[in-house]
Amino acid sequence: MELTKNRITTNLKAAKYMEFTVDEDFNVPDAKGDIDRFIASKGQITLDETEVLDGRVRISGNVSYAILYQTDADGSTFENHEGEIPFEEVINADGLVPGDKVSVQSSLEDLYVTVINSRKYEVRGLVQVKLWACQQITAEGATGIANGSGIECMTEKVCFTNVVASSKDIVKIKEDVEIPASKPDRSDPLGSGDICRDGEPGYGYGRTYKWQNGYICHI
Repeated sequence: MELTKNRITTNLKAAKYMEFTVDEDFNVPDAKGDIDRFIASKGQITLDETEVLDGRVRISGNVSYAILYQTDADGSTFENHEGEIPFEEVINADGLVPGDKVSVQSSLEDLYVTVINSRKYEVRGLVQVKLWACQQITAEGATGIANGSGIECMTEKVCFTNVVASSKDIVKIKEDVEIPASKPDRSDPLGSGDICRDGEPGYGYGRTYKWQNGYICHI
């Protein structure tokens, strides 16, 4: 019995998913006020290097974070502090060899900030990493029976896709924004607007914030 076959080309060689945590304690700089109340935090991941080894992939980068906190009990003074937590992890992936093309996607699933005392706090982050290893592989799939008169065949259509192109680029966006003449002068920026909740961003005296419904709104 002779089968009729078609050639199928695929690029996917391996796919892996993993989670890991990063944590580190930080001291408040001398130029910053004491922490009276922690308000909000945000963070992001930057991958610096991806190295393919025999049966594994080494990735390195850092988790950048920023926190916003209140420095006095009456709620009139606020500070922000930024920092980075470097990391290096090895992902096991059988079959990989140096030279294979690997795509890595990372995300910061959770960011936790714990105040230890007025001059020290802990930052913990949960990092998710997805990895795809690509190599062009050609295989044959049976489509029927040659000269199969009188032979019944059961067939099923199977959808098949492959990666046509994969690329990564970095785009920087920058724009100067002027404060309206009717608004007071700004002091040190406290962060970005994604910390705002339940209110529109505004200005306080000499600051770029507004206390509303228990949260800090700022630009």
